[in-house]
Amino acid sequence: MRWSSVRVRLTLSLLAIALVPLLILGFVGDREVTQRLQMEIQSRLEEAATSRVRELETHFRNLQTAVGALAQSPTLRELLVSPAPNRNVWQKLLSVYTESIPYQDALLLSPAGHVRLSLNSQRYQFAGENPRLQQAFEQATTLLEPIISDFDRDRQTGEVSLFVSAPVLTPQGLAGAVVLRVSNRTLARLASQYGGLGRTGEVLVAVNLEGKLTLVTPTRHDPDAAFRRTVDTVQTSLAQMFQGAIAGNTGVGPVRDYRGVMTLAAWRYLPSLNGAAVVKMDVDEVWAPIFQMRGVILGLGGLTAIAVVVAATALAKALTQPTIELTAAALALAAGNYNPWLPTDRRDEIGDLAKAFNEMVVQIQESMTRLEERVAARTRELQGARDEIAALNVALQQENFRLSAEVAVGRRLQQLLVPKSAELAAIADLEVAGVVEVADEVGGDYFDVLRHGDRVIVSIGDVTGHGFESGAISLMVQSALRVLSALDLPPNQVLALLNYGIYENLQRMNCDKSLTLLLLAYQNGCFHLVGQHEEAVLIRQDGAVQRLDTTDLGFPLGLEPDVTDYLAMPLYHCLAPGDLLLLYTDGIPEATDEAGKFYGVERLCAVAQTHRHLTAEAIVQTVLASVRSHVGLARVHDDITLIVLKRRLPA
Repeated sequence: MRWSSVRVRLTLSLLAIALVPLLILGFVGDREVTQRLQMEIQSRLEEAATSRVRELETHFRNLQTAVGALAQSPTLRELLVSPAPNRNVWQKLLSVYTESIPYQDALLLSPAGHVRLSLNSQRYQFAGENPRLQQAFEQATTLLEPIISDFDRDRQTGEVSLFVSAPVLTPQGLAGAVVLRVSNRTLARLASQYGGLGRTGEVLVAVNLEGKLTLVTPTRHDPDAAFRRTVDTVQTSLAQMFQGAIAGNTGVGPVRDYRGVMTLAAWRYLPSLNGAAVVKMDVDEVWAPIFQMRGVILGLGGLTAIAVVVAATALAKALTQPTIELTAAALALAAGNYNPWLPTDRRDEIGDLAKAFNEMVVQIQESMTRLEERVAARTRELQGARDEIAALNVALQQENFRLSAEVAVGRRLQQLLVPKSAELAAIADLEVAGVVEVADEVGGDYFDVLRHGDRVIVSIGDVTGHGFESGAISLMVQSALRVLSALDLPPNQVLALLNYGIYENLQRMNCDKSLTLLLLAYQNGCFHLVGQHEEAVLIRQDGAVQRLDTTDLGFPLGLEPDVTDYLAMPLYHCLAPGDLLLLYTDGIPEATDEAGKFYGVERLCAVAQTHRHLTAEAIVQTVLASVRSHVGLARVHDDITLIVLKRRLPA
């Protein structure tokens, strides 16, 4: 079976149409029911936690109320101030006020903490003999209200209990205190009521004893947990839950309990004990209804899916069988058999399709005959076109040869204009080094260094565009400038005369090119700078960098017959020994790497500044190496020209 066949794709489409809504409905329904069940379960758990805390708080409030009522009894006041308290009267009072309280001992204490009367006369003579008894006595007589002490373990029986104390007040002031020692059994019984908590639910009650969170009631899974199990050493997240509840926070959420089992828990604060209660159930039991509901949904979904698959397969087969027959006939036609024939006895769209197919076969047979005739005619036309293309290729090769020769001559002319090393070395006061690197085409970059006595003329220019014309204009400028520089004219006048000659020649050549030209006249350590070109960079021996803007010093040559009005006063600067001056064309700052990022004037200044201690020739080579490294494998689109002038240091 091919997965790309029409029958398979139609079956899959029908399944998708039927099953996708079913899956979406099942997913949405499962999510909605799950959320509602989760909310209901969490709500029940929170209600159980609130109910348990309410029961525990009611128990402790009843203790405080009963002891407070006992302390306010007039008979008790008389008994306490009596020189010899009557034990029988004391017992009758206790039976009246504390009938429902499971106390183990009852004490009457004087304002000084002495035991005036006790059911267990052998136990205590003074409150200070038991820290918890002392705590209950001091808090009650200080706060003047019933209080509950921290838990205490009996030294004789080992039974855990707590003290409930209330002050006994008379019109004359504090007469003493009444203290009941109450067993922990009622608290354990209340905490062990697991109604509504399923098979795994339980109530954990913990207080802070000696710096540790300690369980004070037995648990469902550990009956001996009371005052033996501490939360801190068992599970950090459970300890954090208890600490949050003691801080007054309430909530519900998952937690791993002291058994290492994941549970869902709700926590509440127990003000009477300054502790916390956590009601929890195992997650497996909590989410069991959700898993059961999902099983039902999956079962129903599976049965529905099977029914949809069977129906879709049968329907797809009934719809695609005529298409399979038509496909077989079409394949035979494609293989060169022009005689396939389909039955046309059906009276539906499939029958119409079969008739149209048979008519198409007849038309193809007729078309093949006409096509063979047209192919023969077209073949003759293509042969004529191939002959014409061959002739054009020969002409193109000849034109390429002519252009290559022109480029070679232009490059040779450009290199001939560069001053020789011997000429530059003859300049006594300056180190001068320069280079022109020609791009893929003949460009218009040009520089020259001319010496007339102690006067040095340096020129650098860039003709617009590329090609042989640009190289010819550079040669024209060099020749004219060599003559004019020998006349000892001011730089502005030299530039104006040069522009006039260039302008006239360009008009004769019917050429729309122009050039930027910078002229430097150096003598006795100082120089004048005139003409519009790229910035000049002056770097002092101490590393200070000064960029000289030439925008307002001149005007492009060859555009106007007279540029005298555009020529500003030349810039004037002096070079101290070790200072250097950089002149360059736009091929350096506009050199781009493979990402199209420019090399930039800032990088040129930084490289020259770093290597200013080198010779002029070394600086030129260092800058060229930096530019080549930046360009990498990218194409160089413009000529690169650089001149470095460095005043020699005294011998």
